[in-house]
Amino acid sequence: MPEKGFCQLAGLIVTIAVAAIASTASVHADDSVPAPVTHIRTTSPELRSLVDDSMERSSTFRALVERIDASNVIVYLAHTSFKPAGPDGRLVFMGTGGGRRYVLIQIACLHTRVDEFAILGHEIQHAAEVAAAPSIVDSASLARHYQTIGFIARQWQHGVAFETRAATDSGAQVQREVLDAFHAEEAAARPAAHAPAAATRN
Repeated sequence: MPEKGFCQLAGLIVTIAVAAIASTASVHADDSVPAPVTHIRTTSPELRSLVDDSMERSSTFRALVERIDASNVIVYLAHTSFKPAGPDGRLVFMGTGGGRRYVLIQIACLHTRVDEFAILGHEIQHAAEVAAAPSIVDSASLARHYQTIGFIARQWQHGVAFETRAATDSGAQVQREVLDAFHAEEAAARPAAHAPAAATRN
């Protein structure tokens, strides 16, 4: 499996952010567009590949996506560039519309692909937490909910970032399951690649 992502940053600071700059405007759903198989959406080929690998190789990730797919939450994934010492990922509530709730997961650029599995798993857990809480309908209700289920990870002049133990555990578990699956696949392929050709008799 590829070890490199787009760039490299040290450390993993993954939070759910409730920022003052986050948009809380309503999102209008287009009912004429057929819904995709999953509620996890992205226009990035790299992130789509990350999701596909996680779905194929991590039972923890699949279970989280199933919970989201069974809800009215739609998740958009995007790469972004945070400021130095910023988070490695975050979830922002975008708005509501058409009976659905929309959130945006941003994953920091400049990470190895191995790290991105952990970041994605972590943030998808946050999305599942939102899916399980119908009371979350905007940034204010998001903050209130996380005051009860999580803890403050960091504060700055534009807002506050919350964290949950479940998200930390899920990120690590997804990463471990994906890497174990890759290693098992590589080990299974290795003997076949180096096996001598079978002898034949006339």
